[in-house]
Amino acid sequence: MSRLNHSCGPNCEVVWQADSECQEVVASRDIEDGEEMTICYLNMENRVKTAGERNKILRQYGFSCSCRFCEVEDKMWEIERFQEICRILQQQEETPVQQHELVELYYERENILELSGSKLVW
Repeated sequence: MSRLNHSCGPNCEVVWQADSECQEVVASRDIEDGEEMTICYLNMENRVKTAGERNKILRQYGFSCSCRFCEVEDKMWEIERFQEICRILQQQEETPVQQHELVELYYERENILELSGSKLVW
């Protein structure tokens, strides 16, 4: 069997066939013409972890995952954190925030914007 690349949302699974004592690769969904066949290098327990946790485990294979599932999850985290920071900053008059925490929040908000290709104009 050739080696297969990893994806956190694979289109194949490796199955052990006890009667023939062989491993088989089976499709777990329809695979489009030209689409790469992928498997997940993680066990079921680790597959449900966050993208960051999964990547920490995958470093033992010498790479960080950048599959579309990890990218989308990372973007969702950035969006949720950005929204949370904006709520905190908008509510700071009602719920005062320590000045050093306020500075950290502004920096974190700007860093998230830069990661997404945006920038605050002052």
